[in-house]
Amino acid sequence: MDGRLIQLSASMGCTQFKKTVNSTLLIRNADYALLHAKKHGKNRVVIFTEEHERGAKQRFEIEDALRSADFSSEIKVLFQPQVDLGSNQVVRAEVLARWDSPKLGRIQPDRFINVSEESGLISKITVVVLKKAVAALKSWQNPIPLAVNLSGHDLLSNQVMDEIIDVLEATDLDPSLLEFEVTESAMMADTEKACANLNRLSSRGHSVALDDFGTGYSNFNYLRELPINKLKVDRSFVEDIGNPTTEKILHSLTVTANALGVDCLLEGVEDELQLVMAKRVGAHSVQGYFFGRPMEGGDLAATILKQNNPAEERRA
Repeated sequence: MDGRLIQLSASMGCTQFKKTVNSTLLIRNADYALLHAKKHGKNRVVIFTEEHERGAKQRFEIEDALRSADFSSEIKVLFQPQVDLGSNQVVRAEVLARWDSPKLGRIQPDRFINVSEESGLISKITVVVLKKAVAALKSWQNPIPLAVNLSGHDLLSNQVMDEIIDVLEATDLDPSLLEFEVTESAMMADTEKACANLNRLSSRGHSVALDDFGTGYSNFNYLRELPINKLKVDRSFVEDIGNPTTEKILHSLTVTANALGVDCLLEGVEDELQLVMAKRVGAHSVQGYFFGRPMEGGDLAATILKQNNPAEERRA
């Protein structure tokens, strides 16, 4: 083209043509194969199979239920504690969405979150979760900071970010009570816009955590450009505790966090051995089943009350 060689690549989804299958279903199947090609490395051809058909059927059922869902009533939130290793106190909790569909029953979080992201419905869930987090903070006598997840759709949509800002401005909560978690992959499509929207939140006084750190590109340019206050190291490192290099990698990540002046949290701490490693590598805080599974707001409030009033707990 104009004397230059331009190399192209493509992801392609295909399905076998059958006269007994209507064109709408054929296109839908090919589209599912295309989605599979993109999610598994791109630049490849995927042909729709019987295995895909089973996955596609479940996915489209979930998407259909999501499109007709009343998220305000169907989405509930749970809270998983984050513990400071210096004080051994719960200092924050991550807000987690759970969905009981009237049509399909309880759907596993990874399933409906993935489908909602692929179908562009995730932002509606984000706003509902944020509103429920704000309501919980207002209802607690001794509120602790909460962390709310933002998806790539949230970060890259000015309209969605405007809605999030409107929710935040409609409350008189201290901004330090709400932290926002983002993943590196969520920012890949448009880093500049993602940075701009995160800075809107940071300028209001909200902290920002980079989630699943260590599993993506771990591009240190992000750490320079983004208003990051915390690195959340992915649970896969803690799960691989038997690997002799695990501790070295974790130590390097905590050193990086210290050098940047940000907190370092280890996810997936589920037993005492993993806790010992977290302390040994210099993590500031941890999150995992060892300290608490996702719980109802009332249970978290009771946990904080006992923590703040140890004498009352002993008498009880």
